[in-house]
Amino acid sequence: MVDNTGIANGKRKESIPNRIQAVAESIFNSHNSNCFIVLGNDRPSSKLSGHGGIGDKACAAIDLVAGASSYYLGQTDSDNKTIFIDPNTKSDAARIYISQMTDVDDNFELVDGSLGNSKNKSAIAMKADGIRIIARDGIKLVTKTDFANSKGKEVLQNGGINLIALNDDSTLQPMVLGDNLVNCIDKCLTEVDSLQNRLNSFITEQQKLNDQLATHVHVSTFPGTPTLPAINVMLQNLTVLFKKIINQDMGIYLQKSNIAGIKNEFLLNPNTSIRSKHNKVN
Repeated sequence: MVDNTGIANGKRKESIPNRIQAVAESIFNSHNSNCFIVLGNDRPSSKLSGHGGIGDKACAAIDLVAGASSYYLGQTDSDNKTIFIDPNTKSDAARIYISQMTDVDDNFELVDGSLGNSKNKSAIAMKADGIRIIARDGIKLVTKTDFANSKGKEVLQNGGINLIALNDDSTLQPMVLGDNLVNCIDKCLTEVDSLQNRLNSFITEQQKLNDQLATHVHVSTFPGTPTLPAINVMLQNLTVLFKKIINQDMGIYLQKSNIAGIKNEFLLNPNTSIRSKHNKVN
């Protein structure tokens, strides 16, 4: 009796699609699993697609696929059926595509971003439900390491790194440079602190003037006889003084304390700093 359960990596009942092979291709595949390694020319879909389809030279490609037409097979009752397929960047489950010359953005339907649409150039593309790039030391994303591209032509574009979520570049913005942002915020907070000091100094001098006005003595109509300051002026001065203490001095003190807290939390504390501990951009 044949065991088709697949337990212990044994044979299982599963349809393995047949990849339509072009003359220039060599295909290495497992007869028991839906995976392929294809050595050939640039071919994102049918035999007529890509630079290989139009007969271009220097467009060699290596296509590594696990789960060819996985989406289609998962939507149909395809066990034990003979199915012929072309490469498909949408329905194939996982792929690493390497090409000497290809139109990688068009092939995978990617937005331009600020880097534009790559055409007639070498490329490596990876696509799957989830991609993890893991390093035990560090990961570098580096652009423009050479002055010439794979065809020997001068690289004119100063291409950076685009991180594009949802394949939507309509709101793409420049990344923040952490050190510059820290310096900017620090200078802004310093200016706010300086403004507070000037305001506090003004309030102090204004209060001195209020005190002088409140205690100013008028000379009576009788020669040499002083009079007491007006009671309503004294009460008004006491009211102003009370409001100053409650609303101004205390407020300024609390604000200065808040600014110091902001500096400590976002500029100095490594656990909450706006600067990444490990990741950098230029």
